[in-house]
Amino acid sequence: MNEQEFTQLVKDMREHQTQFFATRSTTELRLAKEAEKKVDAEIARRERIEQERLQPSLFDL
Repeated sequence: MNEQEFTQLVKDMREHQTQFFATRSTTELRLAKEAEKKVDAEIARRERIEQERLQPSLFDL
């Protein structure tokens, strides 16, 4: 996922969160939670990539 896609994902997540708190809609809550999971997964993916970059495997040497 590139920076633009990630930024859009975060914007969508925040919009669903805002809508949920304004309306208490169960649909908005579900959409917000789904978006949060995607954001969390992307952050974890980026952290793994950075960790691998900083600590290369012994098998890669």
